[in-house]
Amino acid sequence: PRRAPPDRPSPLSPPHGHPHAPRHAPPQAIEVVKQAIRAGIFNDLGSGSNVDVTVIRKPEVGGGTTVMRGFDTPNEVADLRAGYTRPKAIVVPRGATAVLSKEVSLSELVTVEDAPEPMAF
Repeated sequence: PRRAPPDRPSPLSPPHGHPHAPRHAPPQAIEVVKQAIRAGIFNDLGSGSNVDVTVIRKPEVGGGTTVMRGFDTPNEVADLRAGYTRPKAIVVPRGATAVLSKEVSLSELVTVEDAPEPMAF
């Protein structure tokens, strides 16, 4: 890839001071990543409910990684779940649902056809 001269930033780089500018100090970088993950958590109901952060350092600055599980838990649900009792109609005892099994051959589910030749360039 083409690089910008050292005296000028790359035209693709965010401006200095922008939250996504490169070379943040670790606390600033972690905060930017935390905010991005929190945005995902609150905008996508399937994203989970906590922020795990992994810091990967270049060999020039000592290398190594630091894993911070549960760094932020914006949607802590333990108190909510502890204070809620499911109605008896929803509680299904173990073994109440019969397990059915049936061996199915893959050839019963799939039709194999020859594909046309790809177009030549």
